[in-house]
Amino acid sequence: MTVACAVVLVAGCSAQAGPAPAPVEDKAAVAAATVEKLVLPDQVTAAAGLVPTGGPEVGVQPLVSCPDPAAVPEVAAATPATAGRTQRWQWTGPDGTTVPYSLYSAVYDGITARDAVKQARAVSKCHPNQEDPTWLNRQVYRDHPLPSTRPMIDDRYGYCVRRGAIDYTETVEEHLSGDIVWDCAAFFAEGQKLMRLTSVEHTRRDDRSASPTVHTVGQALVDVLVAP
Repeated sequence: MTVACAVVLVAGCSAQAGPAPAPVEDKAAVAAATVEKLVLPDQVTAAAGLVPTGGPEVGVQPLVSCPDPAAVPEVAAATPATAGRTQRWQWTGPDGTTVPYSLYSAVYDGITARDAVKQARAVSKCHPNQEDPTWLNRQVYRDHPLPSTRPMIDDRYGYCVRRGAIDYTETVEEHLSGDIVWDCAAFFAEGQKLMRLTSVEHTRRDDRSASPTVHTVGQALVDVLVAP
């Protein structure tokens, strides 16, 4: 009886001395902590003349919008991010014109941010391009040139959509002097991290005061994106 009790006691001690199970990583908490770092520094935005409008908004947003997402499988099957955060600013021109800006930062799980940017590229199918013969009197989608930045990142892409239809009854002078408004978005992806800058661009012949563009803050976005 004494030997049997000793064996049971030793077995119990061995079981207690085993390694503790590894803690399960909270992916949502890690993503939330990462997305908190994906912000444009105040010195960058202040130098560009961007004034904050409200505090940051925490939460996942749709990455892109499409008038008929069901017609674009890449957008309809889009994978939501694990965490998201939005900053908003406003720029005011010398003539009093105000331009809104926003920066949506997101972290993905299960897909890379580069795969997420494919959703943005697919939006071209939602709007007619200027080379498309069916584009008359409709919104126009066009690629948006992005600045050269270093280091190279996994993917980047930009596009703009013109507000309203083109008026073909106006003269060339009226067209050139009028205010053409574009809603633009620029995407930067690295690993699981993504940053989307949105802005409104006004195209006027007599406008000599250029509002900030993605070229103004592009390098700063990349610097934030590749930071550990």
